[in-house]
Amino acid sequence: MDDNAQMMQYTVLGTLIRGTDKFGEAMTQLSADSFDDMLARDVFVAVRDLFTAGAPIDELTVAQKMGPDALDFIKALKQHHTDDVLYYIGVMLDNQRLRHIKDAAFAIQNSDSLETAAKETDALNGLFVQRRSRERLSASD
Repeated sequence: MDDNAQMMQYTVLGTLIRGTDKFGEAMTQLSADSFDDMLARDVFVAVRDLFTAGAPIDELTVAQKMGPDALDFIKALKQHHTDDVLYYIGVMLDNQRLRHIKDAAFAIQNSDSLETAAKETDALNGLFVQRRSRERLSASD
């Protein structure tokens, strides 16, 4: 993961911990798999669990959920924030989808049979179909 992608993930988490009026919408778009960095993923899971439980979300409650060793990282995350968290999430998800597409293309390239290549091509096509259906859905909103 490049530094820009990591900072984008940290910015999303920092914004969620600081609080945003887009919090609920942001949570519906994210999953633990949206985060490549394992510590960032753990922070997201803690935030999600607190959100699901209806508990307050701030640096202390997230640190309590994760353990005291996480407090410094959580405090550092709060330094990163944005007024447009949904844009950042969209870019994160697009970057993640691009990585999946590259992985699928690599699998096709390294296929040892036509049958395997066809199977991997189906997976690749599925990634593009998924993207187009989301674009149509968001365009009609």
